[in-house]
Amino acid sequence: MITGPDRLHQEIVQTKSHSLEVISGASKKIVGTVEKYIEKVQSRINKDFEEAAATIKNLAELKSSATDILEGHHGLTKENIELVKNYLNYSKKLNNNKPLLQPLNINQEALVREIENILESGFTFETFDTTAADIPKYLHWFEWGKRKLNIYNIITNTTGTVDLDIHFKIPSFSRSIMLPNGLIFLLGGEEPEYVSRKEVYMYDCVANDRKLHLKAPMLHKKFDFTLAYLNGCIYVICGKDCNSEVVDDCEKYSVEENTWCSIAPVRKKRYAASALGFSNNKVYLFGGRSDYNNMMVHDIEEYCAFRNEWTILNVKNVNLWNPVEVCACIQISEDQVLIFGGSDAQIKDSPTSLIFCVKDSSIEKRNDLKKAQVFVNSPFLYKNHVYALGNEYYMKHRNLHRFSIEKNEWDLIF
Repeated sequence: MITGPDRLHQEIVQTKSHSLEVISGASKKIVGTVEKYIEKVQSRINKDFEEAAATIKNLAELKSSATDILEGHHGLTKENIELVKNYLNYSKKLNNNKPLLQPLNINQEALVREIENILESGFTFETFDTTAADIPKYLHWFEWGKRKLNIYNIITNTTGTVDLDIHFKIPSFSRSIMLPNGLIFLLGGEEPEYVSRKEVYMYDCVANDRKLHLKAPMLHKKFDFTLAYLNGCIYVICGKDCNSEVVDDCEKYSVEENTWCSIAPVRKKRYAASALGFSNNKVYLFGGRSDYNNMMVHDIEEYCAFRNEWTILNVKNVNLWNPVEVCACIQISEDQVLIFGGSDAQIKDSPTSLIFCVKDSSIEKRNDLKKAQVFVNSPFLYKNHVYALGNEYYMKHRNLHRFSIEKNEWDLIF
């Protein structure tokens, strides 16, 4: 029986093989469709050319027969009538300044952009459930300054603590994320001596061996950054560098290849923001602080991995969006993101709950949290419910929140 990392590796290899087969089949259909349309356009061009050439030929014949037609030597034969009709059509085009053969115009840039947009939205990855069907349903959080991983089992409604077999304490302002295959990644952070870190560790909640396995380090030492997962990659967005300066640089980690690379910087640098990878193959970034003067970032940004480009969105009903830091966000439908909690510019915890629609960048209000809190850890989606661990700012007291998507209601589990 294959267990632990070997089972997970076999699973991702099989998933990769299946996905490549799907995209290969889709590629053939797309190319076939394009080729058919090109053939259709080419046929239209050839047809227009033949009609124009025939018109010129008819005009030549009309010219040579003009005298006979006008003097009525042979009467108006059927052929002569067709010649006159062609001449009148030709004259109409000339009077309207239209060429006999219409040229083909192609806005290549617009066409390419449209194809890119269709491809981005057409190739989707299932991200509605936080983990795959056979993976434990755990909401997790690491204890900063300790060697503990806390787990809430959503199925059994029980909490537990894993005493990690590690030689260091979990850095403050580090961030963690659980992937659909059950792997939990712990990244970066800050030591008590204000030393930033770039180490990356992986915990396998299926193997449950109490160990944090060292992975390739981030490109930069960072803390208080934002994490998102999309298409096999973990994105590290903004944050603070080793000098505690707010930065705009971003990077992504390939889970399969265990490698890092830089990506485009955000438009508005920030820290303590919230982000998520969406099933339309884009990353969305919300809130966060821009500096130490209580300045919140109002702009919502969208990252297109296909173009490696961040865009500031033109948000509808933007008056409903009061930017906060350390809020939570999660995809709850094909086009909706649930955003909730956080702390505002006056360091006041927010109970606000909103829906952001990715199709038209609009915002709608939802029922408030039962208790205003911030959310450092990623929420969890299971069976039409969102689970999230919150706490008051600068306090250790925590609460587990649950949101019913169907009923639009929040409640407190503990």
